[in-house]
Formats: sequence, structure tokens, C-alpha cells
Amino acid sequence: HYPNVRKVTLEQNYRSSQAILNISNSLLLQMSQAFRKRLFTTRTGGNKPRLVEAYNDEEQARFIVHQIKQSQDCGTPLPEIAVLFRASFHAFALELELNRNQIAYVKYGGFKFTETSHIKDVLAHLRVLHNADDDLSFVRVLKMRQGIGAVRARRICEQIAGRGDVGAALKEIAKAAAGQLDISPLADLMTAMAPLVKRPGECLRLAVEYYGPVLQRNFDDWPKRQRDLDQLLAMCQSYRSLDSLLSDLAIAPPNTSHDRNLVDDDAGGKLILSTMHSAKGLEWQVVFVLNVHDGAIPMIHEHQVLEDTQMAERIDEELRLFYVAATRAKDELYLIAPKIIQRNYGPVIVEPSRFIQNMSPELYQYVRAADVLPPDERPSRSNRRRPRRYQF
Repeated sequence: HYPNVRKVTLEQNYRSSQAILNISNSLLLQMSQAFRKRLFTTRTGGNKPRLVEAYNDEEQARFIVHQIKQSQDCGTPLPEIAVLFRASFHAFALELELNRNQIAYVKYGGFKFTETSHIKDVLAHLRVLHNADDDLSFVRVLKMRQGIGAVRARRICEQIAGRGDVGAALKEIAKAAAGQLDISPLADLMTAMAPLVKRPGECLRLAVEYYGPVLQRNFDDWPKRQRDLDQLLAMCQSYRSLDSLLSDLAIAPPNTSHDRNLVDDDAGGKLILSTMHSAKGLEWQVVFVLNVHDGAIPMIHEHQVLEDTQMAERIDEELRLFYVAATRAKDELYLIAPKIIQRNYGPVIVEPSRFIQNMSPELYQYVRAADVLPPDERPSRSNRRRPRRYQF
């Protein structure tokens, strides 16, 4: 219809170093449906992107925090550093480490995990276990029981005040109410968790199981929220103290999260955490990409069955998102690939993303996180459960 049309391919890039563009060009070449172009820049110099092997989620998070501090020491301000990820829950372990180190951050493309109502609900049970006089948490827990409002919940708190055994006290109140109060399941939970205070991961597992019916009743998107709880369970398996777990989760720098694109917002001196989708059109001096392994990048799950054409389309979409993430970096790009990730059913061995395996090793510098971290910052490599291999 347009015989005089002329195609103009925009190939010159004014943002990134050529070393970063070389990685990006490799991603473009892997797409089955894409305009062929080769990005270039007139910028000179620049380091190769680093492919960082981390032992697990915890080492990945500690490496990022360590490098953020190094970048700050070299004069890079926090708003010029971004951590990008495929899905919001991928950042949970990092958020915990940032909280420990009191590094202020803002998160885009999803809520901070400690701000979500379902995470708050589950943690409230652990807070009551830790301190039965925490009335705010106790009222929250009691109001989850059907038929109990704020007034009745506060009255129950007053009856239990000063009682050491919360489970036994709840059972007495339930018995006196002659079946008029639906708190026996809560009493059973508190009784079951009481001897497990030195095993906070197990306490959390019981609380998540107990909370399941509440989650399904209160939230239409409960499967997504259940995945958040599974991730929380996986993160907390290494804790040996309920007090330290709740302390880490309670520390929250004065920052916010947004479910919109961050182009209209001012980071206000904070580190940027963002999903790849929300990062389109933005740029930073230093960019970290989390979880560069199969199952996250590309985000295709075990046993997922797709037709060949559907699979090709999905792979191309995942490549486009990875390309977006890589091309957000102006000067430094870190692609971090943990070897083991935690799931609620135990540790899982994963392979580096096929997108990395399909490119020349000459395009990046290989780094082991353990070689960078000081000895006292390296997490334990002991696993109680033998990891299984992730199958694509």
C-alpha cells in the first residue's frame, strides 16, 4: 500500500558502553521473530558485564549489598543503582538483606513483601507467639476468625493479658463460650507452635498451613499470594531464632513501593528495585539482574506444556524482557546466577539461563560471589535437605 516507504533501523545507542551492547546484541540474535539490527555506540571504554555465580539466594543478596556499598564508596549515588528482576517475589531475599543493612530502597512493579496484607497476616501469628502482649498483632489474628470483630477481639486480648500459655488460655475461652467462638483452631495452632520457638521456619510453616483457608476466603488472587508465602517460607529456613527473624522483618527503611512505572516518581536518594516490565525506558549507571537462571529467566515453570509455536513466542517475550533489563545499564552490568534456590519444599539446583549459555563466554567476565565477599559475609553452605535438580 505504501510503495515509497523506507525502513530506518535505529542502531546507535547513546546510553550503554559497547561491552554492554555486545551482550544485548547476542540476545537480539537469539530471537526467532525480531528485526535484525546491531547496536553500537561511540562511547569508549567500559567493563565487560559480569556473570556472577552465587551459591544460593542468600549469597546473591549479600553480594549485591556488598557491591552496592562498593559503588557508593566510589561515588555512585543510590538512585543511580538498580536491581531488576522478572517477578516481584524474586526480590524478597534481597529486601530482607537490604533491611538488615538499613539501605533505603523503593520498589516498583509490586509491593514490598512486608507491606502485603497476607504476609502481615501470617507474621502476626508469629508475633503473638513471640509476645502475647502484642495487642495489635493479637487483634489482627483474632479478626481472621469468622464472627469475631474488633470489639470482641480486644475483649479476648484483655482476658488473656498476662497469661503465659496462649493456646491453653484460648481453649479455656472457647470452652466457656460453649461453641459461640470459633477460636479452637487458633488455640491448636498456638499450642503446636509453642515448643518450636527455636525452629522459626517450622513455626512459619504451621502458620502458613493454618492461614490457607483464610487466604482463599479473603483473596480472589490467592494462588499468587500463596506463592509469596512459599517464598517467605523458603527465605526463613535458615533462621534459628524467632526473635532474629521478626527483628529482620520489622526493620523497614522509610521508603515506599509502587505498582506503576517509575518514570513519574522521584527515588529521593534511594536504591531502585524494579521488575523488568516497569524498567522500560529508564537507565542507571549500575544495574544488577537477579536470578539469571532457567525457571526465572526465562520464567517458564517445570512441567509447563506449550505448543511449539506458543513456546517460541514465550521464549521471544522472555528474551525481550532480558534485553530490556540489560540495556538499562549505562556503565556496569551484573548478571547474577545462583546455583541453588530455596523453595518451600526444599533446595533446588538450577542451571544458568539458556540465554547466557547460548552466547559466547567472551562477552562477559565470570565472577564467583564467594571470591568477592569477605569471609564473615559468606552464608553457610550447609543444606539440611539434599537439593533436587530443576527440570525444564
